[in-house]
Amino acid sequence: MRPIEVTDAEVIQAGKDLIAANRNITGFALRKVVGGGSASRLRQVWEDYINSQALSKVEPVAELPVEVAGELRELTDGLVQRLQNMAVGLNDKAVKAAERRVSDLVKSVGEQRAQAESELADASTAVDELEAQLDVAAQDKELLKSKLGEANTAIQKQAVEAAQLAERLAAAERATKASQEQHAADSAAAQTTIKGHVAEIAKLRDQAAAAEAASKETAKQHAAALADVNGKSQGLAIELAQIRERLAGAETGVRVAGEQVAAEAEKTAKAREEAARYAGQIDAMERQVKELMAKVGATPAG
Repeated sequence: MRPIEVTDAEVIQAGKDLIAANRNITGFALRKVVGGGSASRLRQVWEDYINSQALSKVEPVAELPVEVAGELRELTDGLVQRLQNMAVGLNDKAVKAAERRVSDLVKSVGEQRAQAESELADASTAVDELEAQLDVAAQDKELLKSKLGEANTAIQKQAVEAAQLAERLAAAERATKASQEQHAADSAAAQTTIKGHVAEIAKLRDQAAAAEAASKETAKQHAAALADVNGKSQGLAIELAQIRERLAGAETGVRVAGEQVAAEAEKTAKAREEAARYAGQIDAMERQVKELMAKVGATPAG
């Protein structure tokens, strides 16, 4: 983009406007009035104008007109000479005084110009620093926007994962509950089966004891009929063997039922461990989400 071209006349008029408004004339003030241009150039144009005005006001003292000199010579040569000497001396003094005033004014303007240039350099440095800070702030803003987008994406992803984990945990809890209910039912059934086997074992033991007592009593009563008693004894022995086999089978059933109860207890423990692991994963995800939200909330808004 080309810089705005400002004429000297516009700069001079801007300086007069600033004087009328009782404001200090600086390069930046002139640029603000004219709407553009280099501050150092605007200041230089104004100073050149001021210097030209100061020099134009110093007019050289002219020598005495010829007519006056003639009239003076007519009056008296001595008086004319004295008047001429006095006029030349006054003219010389006036010229020298004017030159001194011009020199002082030029020197003052030069000092003001040097001071203005120093202030301009400081202002330019400050502007450069502000522009650099503005660029850094813009970059930081873009970086924060990018990080915020990434954080939102991560939060959404973690929210989906947390929902999935919560669903898995609920399913695990339902499975655990069902397993516990099934285990309780199996345990109750096993307890009932065990009680039935115990009762049957007790009954069989009572029957065995009764059969053995009857066998002994029959042996005493039928000592004479040994052959018949032996046959009955063999039958009772077979029946006793059968009862003992039934007793062994009942004990095997009790042992199997105990093993089933232990297996169901192990399944329940594993289900509880899996539910606890899912709960730990969800707690960790919640902590990560909270930490990420805390980081995003501490970032400057740009």
